[in-house]
Amino acid sequence: MKPLQSLAAGNIETHLMAFEIYYRKERPLLMMQSIKKAYNLEPGNSRLHSCIIRFCGYIDKWRGNLQGPVIEVVDMQMKDILSGRSSSKINSDFLEENSNSLPALFEGARMMYYLDSSKQEAALKLTLTLDRSIDGINLQNCIKILNALNSGEFGHCPSQAADYKVRCHEHFPYALAFQPPVTTPHPNAIPSPPPSPTSEESQHKDTNHIGSAPSGGKNCID
Repeated sequence: MKPLQSLAAGNIETHLMAFEIYYRKERPLLMMQSIKKAYNLEPGNSRLHSCIIRFCGYIDKWRGNLQGPVIEVVDMQMKDILSGRSSSKINSDFLEENSNSLPALFEGARMMYYLDSSKQEAALKLTLTLDRSIDGINLQNCIKILNALNSGEFGHCPSQAADYKVRCHEHFPYALAFQPPVTTPHPNAIPSPPPSPTSEESQHKDTNHIGSAPSGGKNCID
């Protein structure tokens, strides 16, 4: 990760990726470093916002287990970004400031559910909007939201995911991600037998058979 951070230091994706790696490895100081570098490049980035909220959640959860100097460094270095606000306040401010952006609504709604799972309904209402007045309603963002719904990032919500897929299909009718399932016959299904001929059809067939001469044979009466 270090060579990439040096070679692509001006690309925010580098630091967002670094955060995700250090978050999984539970390296708080390196997480913070990645956040600071990303913040200096693009402070209003939606994905950076979710990194900040999750970092705050990690520090709050493990504050009692972390060494004193680590906590001191984190509190000092994050002071300008957090401005003394709680995670909930940071998230609500972010949603209020970015109410017309679908990527921001999605990340803010994800963090709303992350912070308080009892707010699932409110979080889903924010992220499932397809109002044309909202910026960023495109195929890539809508697929990302559908994947998040199906992977449980908003809890158990299969009916909402199914409804969202249908509504997205109306907006993007040729997108494979939103196509309705194709119904195929069961491989073990037994095909229906052909219908039995009626008595009239049977009689007509027998009559034709009696009146016909065998192929290549002679007449019965010479």
